[in-house]
Amino acid sequence: MREVNQVCRIRLLILLVFAFTASCASIPELKVSYQLPPASALLKGNEVLLTIKDARSNKEVLGQGAKYELPDFSGNFSLSVAQHKESEVKAGIYQVPAMMREGFRRRLENAGLKLVLKKSRGEPQLLIVLNEFLLDRAGRNWVVKMSYEARLVKNGKVLSRENISGDGERYGFAGRGAAETVLGEIFTDSVNRLDINKLFQRAGL
Repeated sequence: MREVNQVCRIRLLILLVFAFTASCASIPELKVSYQLPPASALLKGNEVLLTIKDARSNKEVLGQGAKYELPDFSGNFSLSVAQHKESEVKAGIYQVPAMMREGFRRRLENAGLKLVLKKSRGEPQLLIVLNEFLLDRAGRNWVVKMSYEARLVKNGKVLSRENISGDGERYGFAGRGAAETVLGEIFTDSVNRLDINKLFQRAGL
């Protein structure tokens, strides 16, 4: 009887170890690496209110092909940010709208702007209208599509605007490595492509 109990304990231990290993192998977040451009002081002294509006008609971030490859995905992204030519540092875990806000917050501060938490003194508002954010799998390629409109608004009037869209593909076998690489590339390119200086110049600010 004692030997039977010992065998049962060993089997239970093996099952627990297997379950723990499987849970560790299943990572529900996807990593996005954002690389900031060189810092600028051209807009130093200016204040802006940053607002993100999620206008996506489809709030799903994975297409059908990506869902099949990433069945454990929770909808959360692990965002890491790197200053120009420096090592990246993890910023946190976000869903898409919050990740957009964090990315643009870093981008605006990197451009010399001071962000205000709420509208109070007639400062301009940078409204980022997110129209698309999608990761999918097409054949052996990972595909990312991202688009948004940036509007500089003051006293309820749109003073200037710019539309940005980006997409990219990367070959990769099943797994998240290539998917995370192209996610970081498109996120970095799309956020950095917004010409903040020109947006303020066109608005006369």
